[in-house]
Amino acid sequence: MSDRVIGWSFVAIQVVLLGALIFLPGSDDWPTPQWLRSLATVVNVLGFALLILAALGLGSSLTATPVPKKSGQLKTDGLYRFVRHPIYTGVFMIVRPTRRCSLNMRPPSQAPVISRLLSTWRASSR
Repeated sequence: MSDRVIGWSFVAIQVVLLGALIFLPGSDDWPTPQWLRSLATVVNVLGFALLILAALGLGSSLTATPVPKKSGQLKTDGLYRFVRHPIYTGVFMIVRPTRRCSLNMRPPSQAPVISRLLSTWRASSR
């Protein structure tokens, strides 16, 4: 299988897992206090900022898949000096607090989905 097919496969898996976190039905078993909703909003904003700054930091090396461009260069400055995958970190900072506050899934049932998403991100970085 080509790198391109593998890369798009990882993207498809991530879309399905993120969709599961967003669209699965929820419950009202665990109400969310206002202070936690406020904290989630702050983390969401920081996640969006991190995602945008990381994408800008990649410049012309940015791709939709984890397969690097042939003309791309390894980034070791900016956010990439501190975090290997700041875009994934930004996405996680957007999705996880949103999930907790919207209660579309009970928190313990999110663990397998989040675990699989993180392992997919890790595998796609190899």
